[in-house]
Amino acid sequence: MGDIQIGRQDADDLSERAAACVASYAAGLADEGLDVPLREVRRCHAVSLMLFNGLPSLPLERLDDPDEAALDHWSRQRAAIARYALDVLAETEPG
Repeated sequence: MGDIQIGRQDADDLSERAAACVASYAAGLADEGLDVPLREVRRCHAVSLMLFNGLPSLPLERLDDPDEAALDHWSRQRAAIARYALDVLAETEPG
């Protein structure tokens, strides 16, 4: 998320990268002897994603940027983070 937030990468393959991270994290937990169901790992990922990346994703710090095209592109990428975070949260169930 950080590279998208600072404009180094686009959000085009965000869901694929996130799925790989969640699967790897769950595998790492299992390697350490913690048997956490994948649905719980996904839910925890969704909640933390929303709190730490979705809610603060609006680019308020750059609204005075004179390069309107760059600001537009960057704003769209940041909006993609928020949209993705909301979608991931909606796809998981508490519990």
